[in-house]
Amino acid sequence: MNTEVISHLEGDGNYTWVCYASGHKHLIAQTIKVLEPAFPGFIRIHKRFVVNPAFITQVLVFPENLAGAVLLRSGTELPISRRRWSVFGRQLKQLFNAPF
Repeated sequence: MNTEVISHLEGDGNYTWVCYASGHKHLIAQTIKVLEPAFPGFIRIHKRFVVNPAFITQVLVFPENLAGAVLLRSGTELPISRRRWSVFGRQLKQLFNAPF
């Protein structure tokens, strides 16, 4: 699989949707937890989502509930769970020297 054209993975029970930048989706009969190691460089932002940081255009912060979201090039908004917020910030900072 060419990971350069994959924007994110979306877990759906015992299945995972592989979502491409073109908008196409491919269903795989494995959990997101099983597939995650096959996508080095991708960041787990939620129990249902693993994102390719190359497709992130904006990080949205919601201080009222201590969480946030990422906005992808396609316009898709994916939630960042409160639990994964600090790890996500550290990973982004390492990748892009971003001020988080």
